[in-house]
Amino acid sequence: MNRMFAAFLVCTACLTADRAPAGSFFTGRSGISLRGSYWSAGGHETVIRTGYCCPGDERVEFGGGGGWITFLAGVGERGAIEFSWGGLGRVKTVREGFSREYTDVSGVMPVLIGFQWALFPDRNLSAFQPYLSAAGGPYVASDVRVIERGFLSDEVTVSNRMLPGACAGAGAYFSISRWFALHGEMRYHLVNMDPDHEHTGVELGLGAAFFWKR
Repeated sequence: MNRMFAAFLVCTACLTADRAPAGSFFTGRSGISLRGSYWSAGGHETVIRTGYCCPGDERVEFGGGGGWITFLAGVGERGAIEFSWGGLGRVKTVREGFSREYTDVSGVMPVLIGFQWALFPDRNLSAFQPYLSAAGGPYVASDVRVIERGFLSDEVTVSNRMLPGACAGAGAYFSISRWFALHGEMRYHLVNMDPDHEHTGVELGLGAAFFWKR
């Protein structure tokens, strides 16, 4: 136990000894952010949902989860260009009676280019650095449906669409050291430029960012 506690203290000291204000992140720096996210899109507000309509009928839906990887390149003192690749998945299984069942797997994969703008000046001494962001690019929507009809042959339908879209939001970095920060973000995604589209909605993300000098 003492060794584990000592190792924890050493790791904490290594992370905090080189601490720097998050406001200096974008000055001559590049970075990468990894985030998990929950995407409330198309009116789907629950992550897991089950239901029964009548005897033999059953519905199970799971979704709303996703993830992002973002590459950053600092521009000036307060700006950064970002390249982001993300994904959202949803699975729905419906059983109708005792002879018919279908499974629907859908998802969207955004590939975005955008910009982040730090709200605090570079001389800010706080480890907390909020920012505004905006990005745009293609959203690749995919859907796979499998229908099982008992003794009859199964039916499989696959569709892929590339839709234009954009997003805007705000986030923050909390500096732990010069090269590591916690990263949280909230964005609104407008897919196919349609506020009623099934993939349009608010996304909440939380993860970590790593930075290095260029």
